[in-house]
Amino acid sequence: LEASGVSVSVLCPGATDTGFEKRAGLAKSKLFKGKNMSAATVAKIAYKGFMNNEMIIIPAFLVHSKEEFQEKLERVKGIVSHIHVDVMDGIFVPNTTWADPKVIDELLPIGMTYEAHCMVVDPLRVCSRWGNVRALSRFIFHTETIHHVHELLGCVRPLKKEVWLACNPETPIEKVQKTTRFFDGMLVMGVHPGLD
Repeated sequence: LEASGVSVSVLCPGATDTGFEKRAGLAKSKLFKGKNMSAATVAKIAYKGFMNNEMIIIPAFLVHSKEEFQEKLERVKGIVSHIHVDVMDGIFVPNTTWADPKVIDELLPIGMTYEAHCMVVDPLRVCSRWGNVRALSRFIFHTETIHHVHELLGCVRPLKKEVWLACNPETPIEKVQKTTRFFDGMLVMGVHPGLD
């Protein structure tokens, strides 16, 4: 789009007080518990950022313990509203990570969301374990592990989470082109995943 003069802006504020939760019958949902930003505050921050052409940075958390997660979280609290959590199973990639969805949900402040970069051989298992957490807004699954696209999407779409596709540097573009239209976004790896 660079040559077209079109710019793309993305805003991911997390839970926001708009009255939607009451209209949707979700007033008691964990998603809306706690202190959320007002729609006016979100709009003001977004407008200022977009007008200043500010870049949004999503820090990645590749951690091996709850304590390491907490330490990294303390460094970014109040600075970012969204983080990237690496989930590694030791099979698809050689390493493993600590990533307990329920604990992460409890540790994140209200208004902060995260995406789970699933470097795992069994995306459906991750979907069932991670689907019902408040702060998770996006799954990122590797094309190399998706054998049945519609089965995976059938698992994720009812959870109201975004679903992105990731691909390793050596993956042929033809393999990715067949399925990209079914996903909300794409993460193109510049390095092979799974290393510290």
